[in-house]
Amino acid sequence: MELAKLHKRLLQGLLIWIIVMYGVILFFLYEELGSGKIKIAGITINTKQVLELVHSADKRLLLLVLFLVLFSCIVLNPMKMYALVRALGLELSIKDIVLLYLSSLPIMNFSPGQRSASDAYISYMLYLYSNRKEGNKAVAYFLLDGTLTLITMFIIILLLTSSFSIPLELKGTWKLISCLLAVALLGIAAFLVFCQLYLSRKQFRNRLARKLQELYQVYKTGLVRLALQPRYLIIVLSSMFLLYFTWYLELFFLLEALHVKLTLGEIAVSEAAISLVLLLPTTPGDLGTLEAAQLLIYHCKLGIAIPVLVAFYLLYRLFVFLVPSTLGMAAYLWLYFRKIRPASSPAA
Repeated sequence: MELAKLHKRLLQGLLIWIIVMYGVILFFLYEELGSGKIKIAGITINTKQVLELVHSADKRLLLLVLFLVLFSCIVLNPMKMYALVRALGLELSIKDIVLLYLSSLPIMNFSPGQRSASDAYISYMLYLYSNRKEGNKAVAYFLLDGTLTLITMFIIILLLTSSFSIPLELKGTWKLISCLLAVALLGIAAFLVFCQLYLSRKQFRNRLARKLQELYQVYKTGLVRLALQPRYLIIVLSSMFLLYFTWYLELFFLLEALHVKLTLGEIAVSEAAISLVLLLPTTPGDLGTLEAAQLLIYHCKLGIAIPVLVAFYLLYRLFVFLVPSTLGMAAYLWLYFRKIRPASSPAA
């Protein structure tokens, strides 16, 4: 199949998937609001009470949250992606990178794997846009982005929790998160040492060992290329730090708009704990595993009333879920109808 046809087929399939998921989510939202009740983690809440809380929220703070969300989507994330792509030697314009990133947002919001599915999509699109000659670089992008994200998340949570007081109810949660993140980072380091000492020095007949060898070489090449180009490394790390800090600010101001007072440290620990269950599938109708985790942390640990939390979920879904996804839909339509093609096409 020609590259342009493959690209078009991919866009068609993804567009159908996103439109169907929009329909499913809007149907369940209409059903819940229309019935006068919202169910979350098995608890039924009166819709009227929740909508009154939403109506009484501070509109200026809500506008600030919207601005932060759009700033992350249109500036910070594409900036990080641009620096990684250029450091790896892939030649793409800023416009293509912004469109590729925006078009990944609906996949992140509508798929069980969320961030991983979005990153895999970006990696595959980079593979297409580079004429499928630079497949290893596309894989390197996926691996490097994940590693640097994990390191950045660990550092910024440490900074926030050391700067703001953490209540006793979250001390145990913070210790668990610290241990898990430290184990993950040590695991990455151990894997790299094992690969350097063992895999990189031998020739293997076993298919799995050869694949691991190739994966390590791609990863190592990506790290070296990034280290040799410090300006790109600085852009990637600074944009990642800003992304995480902006995300915590979004949650902080959203809760402030609902007259809930939490410190950035409390939010950082709570959200890191919630992230531990993000690998579990979520369902559009019952608001899913993510919200059940938020209910457990915010209500049981911090004592926030459940109706306030449901109002927070509705606003959170509007600003962090539907707004970026709608931007992503616009990016899809731009890619599809304006025929912005991979590198093999004259239109690229």
